[in-house]
Amino acid sequence: MNMAVTTKPTVDKLDLTKGSVISIEIVEDMTGATNNTIEYTFALIRLVDEIVSHLLRQGVILTICTVKGAIHILTDEEAAAYNAKAGDQAVRKLGRAFVRGQAVDKRNLDDITKVIHTRNLDIQGRMLTEINRVKEEFLLEEHSRKTPGLLM
Repeated sequence: MNMAVTTKPTVDKLDLTKGSVISIEIVEDMTGATNNTIEYTFALIRLVDEIVSHLLRQGVILTICTVKGAIHILTDEEAAAYNAKAGDQAVRKLGRAFVRGQAVDKRNLDDITKVIHTRNLDIQGRMLTEINRVKEEFLLEEHSRKTPGLLM
């Protein structure tokens, strides 16, 4: 009997260079899940994590995202925009967490939890203050005049 042996693609066999795309078909082959299912979504997340771990073991840091079920390894230009947006989202998320933390009634906390909670609020508040100060500083610097204005 002459049976063809088919092997699933593995992470180390993929083209993991900037600008490459791992198509839905390849992801389906690797995970055994069908696109547009819950199983596919979770399998896609696990595969992205596996790719990131594989690259980190090799000492390579790339920005990877998913777009409509496919895995994209972003170019430097795409990664710059993507990471800036992700950073801004993280700062907003931190701000919302800080506001929710301030709404906690400390009278209902035991002494140890109260100390930890207060310390976390202090750290988060300082982080947000510093982020806002630096942002403001850079925004002002960016818009300063390079040439003298008109004299009137």
